[in-house]
Amino acid sequence: MVSPRHQCRVLVIEDDRSIGPLVELVLERDGLETVVVESGEKGLALLREETFTVVVLDLMMSGVNGWDILHRIARDRLTLSVIVATAVSPKQRGDLDPSIVKAVIDKPFDIKELAKAVKLCCHGKTQ
Repeated sequence: MVSPRHQCRVLVIEDDRSIGPLVELVLERDGLETVVVESGEKGLALLREETFTVVVLDLMMSGVNGWDILHRIARDRLTLSVIVATAVSPKQRGDLDPSIVKAVIDKPFDIKELAKAVKLCCHGKTQ
C-alpha cells in the first residue's frame, strides 16, 4: 500500500470496457487512486487538467491512439511513467521511448503482473 505522503495517481486509458474496470478494481484495492477513461481524447484532456504518477496505456484505440498520447507526453515533457498494455506485437509497436515507457505488458496479461509494474512505477522504480 502507498503511504498518503507518497500518493500515487494512476490514469488508465483503455478502450476495452472489460479491462479498464478490472484494472481499476485491483489497483484501488491495493490503495492506488485510479481513474479510467475509454478513449485517447478523454485521456489527453485529463492529462492536461490533472496530475498523475502513472499512465496505463493501450496503444490500439480509434481516434487518438496510444502512440499519439506518447508523442504528446514527450512533447509536453510531462513527468510521469507509462506502462503500455497492448496486444500489438513488438515489431508493430516499434521503439518506445524508455524515458517514458517503463514497462510493456502484453495482452492478454496477468492482472497481478500489471499491478506489480504500476506499484514499481509509483515508487520510482522500473522493471
